Amino acid sequence: MDYATFRRSWDEALKRSGLVREKVFVEERLGLTSMDRLYQVVIPYRFGNNSPRLFYITAELSWRWDALLSARFATTEDDLLTELLGRKHPKSSELPFLRVDVELHASVPRDGFFPFPGSAAWRDWAAEVTSLVAPHFPMVADDRPKHPAVSSWLEEPEIQLNCSPGGQLYLLGVSLAAGQLICLPRQWDDPEQRRRDPEPDDQLDELFERLEMGLDAWQGALDELLTARREG
Repeated sequence: MDYATFRRSWDEALKRSGLVREKVFVEERLGLTSMDRLYQVVIPYRFGNNSPRLFYITAELSWRWDALLSARFATTEDDLLTELLGRKHPKSSELPFLRVDVELHASVPRDGFFPFPGSAAWRDWAAEVTSLVAPHFPMVADDRPKHPAVSSWLEEPEIQLNCSPGGQLYLLGVSLAAGQLICLPRQWDDPEQRRRDPEPDDQLDELFERLEMGLDAWQGALDELLTARREG
């Protein structure tokens, strides 16, 4: 599976997910020094008809197709093992994988002024939002060779603040980073396809499904942050 093939699988899975109903920002870059291919897409959150829009919510997904992956998929797995280890090489190898980084963002509109609720309220909210979103990006590690499950993770929320000339802290936005590893199929020199790894489609469908649920949990938690601000 080369870069173009994976990109097609990614686009098709994103379309199937229904997350994108309008034009989104997509950026692809090629690192001239490293020859890595960098991909990024920013997906705006779809609010319900009666949902307040006190934050602008987006999900940013990005991944890096490095030069090693490009070199590996430029030939078959058998030829690569022969080139690296000689003719008496092992008959198998580890599955390659691609790291997908996910960042949930929520920014305050330019005309909004939300005072920082305080460290105690922030600490409680950070713990709550982590518990709400964590089920959709659990720490997973499955080493079964015939079932190359993905690993996923969730980091701690971060806050962006602005300090006024009078010393008042105002909330600019909050973010939460997560990620997932996508296993990629190897290219075996096997015309009868007796050795064939699963395509990444199911993993991508699962990623986007969990992302949608994570965004809903993220949006709900933001309401709690505003409540804490009002009570503070």
